[in-house]
Amino acid sequence: MQFFAGTALKLSKAVDQFEFSPETTLFAKWQTPVIGVFVYLLSLKILQKWIEYRGKPFDLTKVVFIHNILLSGASAILFYLTSKELLRLIDESSLFETWCDPAGKKTRGRLYFLYYINYLFKWWELFDTVLLALRGKPTPFLHVYHHASILMLVWSQMRAQTCQQWVPSTINLGVHVIMYFYFALHSIGIRVWWKEWVTIIQLVQFMVAILSGIIGLTMRILGEILQLSWSPLCWGNWSGSFFGLGILFSYLILFAKLYKQTYKNKPKQRRDKLELPLSAQQRPFTNKTPKDFDSGKVSSWSARKQD
Repeated sequence: MQFFAGTALKLSKAVDQFEFSPETTLFAKWQTPVIGVFVYLLSLKILQKWIEYRGKPFDLTKVVFIHNILLSGASAILFYLTSKELLRLIDESSLFETWCDPAGKKTRGRLYFLYYINYLFKWWELFDTVLLALRGKPTPFLHVYHHASILMLVWSQMRAQTCQQWVPSTINLGVHVIMYFYFALHSIGIRVWWKEWVTIIQLVQFMVAILSGIIGLTMRILGEILQLSWSPLCWGNWSGSFFGLGILFSYLILFAKLYKQTYKNKPKQRRDKLELPLSAQQRPFTNKTPKDFDSGKVSSWSARKQD
């Protein structure tokens, strides 16, 4: 018992002193996400060619369900822990100090450790596309682009120590609780009425994150370039801010286009039969089995086909 108590205390201290360091932290060097994205893209091509050569996709209904339900649950736990830590920090200082962090006091410790766990989740989420390829499904541009770019995005914001990264990070975790739960239900043939709202809350998260980033960048311009003493410099650097905003704007544009084409340009009475535009190409396999509930049908988040 004493051993477990001592181990828990050591882990707690390690979390409280955590720093995202390229020299000591696993997957923290810039080469790691770059190589990861390259291997991810190459693996997709290889898997797709292999399945095409094999002539028969895999029936992975159970695997898909477990993968998605675990991601939903893990996202819920991380969302709770992150929200709890943010409330503690806000209580100790203020909402503005936690959001802007002009003194750079929150670039290490428990909150940054939770950022790091979220970063590791992005590696896990790459398996979404692997499952698509193994089941002989299309892998649309938006799906592949999102998974590849968000890995780079989360890494870049941690490396740049962007103070507002908790805004998109926390909201995204909340979105993932709902999104992956939807995926899990869809994989076993359960259809829900609220699938359109999955896309809507995704759009809202991008808009909130962009607004937060623009305000922080504007304050930095006013304080650092225009030398206005009343404008505090929010912690972070220029490259991290511009890179993050660029990626977020690309998400907003792509998902807005997807939402418009999927839900606004079609008659309401036929929405339950819509195909998402980015995955409308012919599936490489036509043989279906009764167990293959979600063959070619997935959520708007991945720009795949829906019921």
